[in-house]
Amino acid sequence: FCAAKPPSRKSIVLRRWNRSLSLVVSASSVRAELFGGWPKQRSIARASWLIEPTAGASRGATIALAIDRALALLESSGHALKGVPVSLGLPDSLVVYDVACGEFGALSNKRIGEIVNASIAELMQLPVNEVQTKWQLQRGGQSAVVCGIARATLDPMRTVFEKRRMRMQSVLPAFVALWNARRTEVRALPAIIAATRGSHALLAAVDERGIFAIEPAQMPLVDWTAVRTLAEGFAVALGLDAELGVHYYLDVEFPVPRTSARWRAINDPAPLAGALAGAAA
Repeated sequence: FCAAKPPSRKSIVLRRWNRSLSLVVSASSVRAELFGGWPKQRSIARASWLIEPTAGASRGATIALAIDRALALLESSGHALKGVPVSLGLPDSLVVYDVACGEFGALSNKRIGEIVNASIAELMQLPVNEVQTKWQLQRGGQSAVVCGIARATLDPMRTVFEKRRMRMQSVLPAFVALWNARRTEVRALPAIIAATRGSHALLAAVDERGIFAIEPAQMPLVDWTAVRTLAEGFAVALGLDAELGVHYYLDVEFPVPRTSARWRAINDPAPLAGALAGAAA
């Protein structure tokens, strides 16, 4: 782990309501960054902690412990966190995605939420009240992209913030951040987006309607060949011409060879680029 950067005298006296915390969870660590200032916020402290698996502990509890340690580093450097709003970024490996289809255009947000919440809960094989979801209608109102996380995974993290009287302002999965920040760059259609972190990959298919299919995958090897094989295989499974008719947009942790104009790397956005529009259960 690394220690929090000591605060300047100016940062110590910043008004508490002018501060916010960005906390990003990856597969192996948590990174916390405290922002403050007025009228424009700036970074005033950072801390990180490795996620260490513990025998008998759930994944959520293990992550919560690492979050607690990272926040303790900030506090030990003189940064009071009471009342600070938190934007929590989560890896896609903790999240289940789906595309729900239906005539959503004429329905209220409440009714759409009820439908997509039931859909993702069924996919996760959990009761609706044990899943937290977010959703976003696609063009034309014929489908919605839905993501869900088990409350049993999220609640231990929420407890860490609550005991410090911090406010969990938003929960943002990695692919949602990527799509919100980079969707305007996905111009050549149809397209496959492949986002990878470690051996976990998330594949999404996009056409003029928006995202119409999404699927997780595991890569046997973390390299260019593996992600290309996955992306092209996903296109073929959807009935697309993988070699001539599809463009590929990649968010990966390794260089993308310039083999074709149809393959393009898109930069990973700031982890908390914005929330997926919709409703949370």
